[in-house]
Amino acid sequence: MNWKTKARIQKVMSGLQLSGKLNYFLQRYINRSLPMSMEVFDQKHFAAKQHLQAFAHGEDSKEDVIVYEFGGGYDLAVPLALWEGGVPQQIVTDLNPLLKLELVNDVLDRRGVELQVKNIAELTANTGIEYHTNIDARKTGFETASFDYIHSTDTLEHIPKADILPILQECYRLLKAGGIISCIIDLQDHYQYTDKSISPFNFYQYSWKEWDVKYNNNLHYQNRLLANEYYTQFALAGFAPIQMRVTKADSTVIEGLKAMPLDAHYANKPFDDLCNLRCHIWAEKPD
Repeated sequence: MNWKTKARIQKVMSGLQLSGKLNYFLQRYINRSLPMSMEVFDQKHFAAKQHLQAFAHGEDSKEDVIVYEFGGGYDLAVPLALWEGGVPQQIVTDLNPLLKLELVNDVLDRRGVELQVKNIAELTANTGIEYHTNIDARKTGFETASFDYIHSTDTLEHIPKADILPILQECYRLLKAGGIISCIIDLQDHYQYTDKSISPFNFYQYSWKEWDVKYNNNLHYQNRLLANEYYTQFALAGFAPIQMRVTKADSTVIEGLKAMPLDAHYANKPFDDLCNLRCHIWAEKPD
């Protein structure tokens, strides 16, 4: 589907009372993007491994830790991988009720786990994963210093810039001293996943006003921040030390970016900063 057509459709849908349910229906039965492809499944598995590697810098053994994720989504693919990796207790949250048990069961089946769950209570009893909805990540209500580790995967890019620092400050409050936060962020224009004719950096061409008026919407919000801008937010929240790993585009995509007419906001950025497809930021709450 042409990305501009998709943006127009989603902008109309986002104003409807049942927009979330309609969006899920379209993804599940029309676009067939759900259940996720094996490529996305593998990416989620790799993301879980990255989180576990980041957590390994902490001093706690996995047997008695409690982990918090903001932005769980439909299928809990990453929490389920962490559970298989030995994490015994997890609190997973969403602002809106997104969890779909049929997609959770699809992930369990693909992972070769002999388990299917009928409700959230069964999920918690069998995996230690508690799912909570209507949780504002800026102010969760959870107790201070109640988590050993915090993570998110492909979530921060969908959050307005003004809300990122309050979320990270809340994560700082929730972490125990010496605890680690690990966030994987997709820096690409997400419209390119359904419209292969555009660049992963397509959205660099548009001003903030044009992007927000024409193409951003509540169902598919993209803040268009660069990796170093996220890094700065972690520093402002008080985390230290902070580490970041980026994934660069290949040479063909970079050559296309060089020829692309950029909005002034991006044209004034260091070119190397524009070439990142994804980033992984992990950081510690100082003792």
